[in-house]
Amino acid sequence: MLALVEIVQVYFSSYKDPTDLNIEVKNKGTTAREVKINIYADGSLVHTVSDTVEAESTKTIKVPVADLNLSKGEHFVYCEVAEE
Repeated sequence: MLALVEIVQVYFSSYKDPTDLNIEVKNKGTTAREVKINIYADGSLVHTVSDTVEAESTKTIKVPVADLNLSKGEHFVYCEVAEE
């Protein structure tokens, strides 16, 4: 089955001193959908965020970096749409 909601891209607001993690989500469906995204850092689940994405549109969900509890330095960050 084809996923109706997908993560298009994930990026920090800046490299040096980011304030937000931006998650761009696309809804290919014909109805608005509530989407839940799990955010992992260095292999561990650190945060979950939910939002509504309108039908046939793309939305950028902003998560404050402070909510991720990351220490200074580089981290591997991975996001996935949570199973309903």
